[in-house]
Amino acid sequence: MPARSPQTTKNAQSYLLVGLLFGLLFPISATGIDLYIQGLSISLAHIFFVQTQQPLHWIINLAPIILGIIARFAGQRQDQVEHLNNLLAQEVDVQAQETKLANT
Repeated sequence: MPARSPQTTKNAQSYLLVGLLFGLLFPISATGIDLYIQGLSISLAHIFFVQTQQPLHWIINLAPIILGIIARFAGQRQDQVEHLNNLLAQEVDVQAQETKLANT
């Protein structure tokens, strides 16, 4: 595994944030739909009520965590790919310079 550069976690962190934010859509939507179906207003008491009455909400509430973790793994992989590409580009530059020197 290549050594980590200072920017190695850039994608991992941003992917994590996007995964968490995207994952928040699921519990918010599910709770909103449940409130609508039951004819309840949007209030903290009603939100807690539908959350405690339907165990499926507990699973849906895990979506931000799960999607955030998966997205972070994807971001880490992207960081590794970018780091390897940078190393490869440096090696190509070195080889080009050596070839130029050998031709002169």
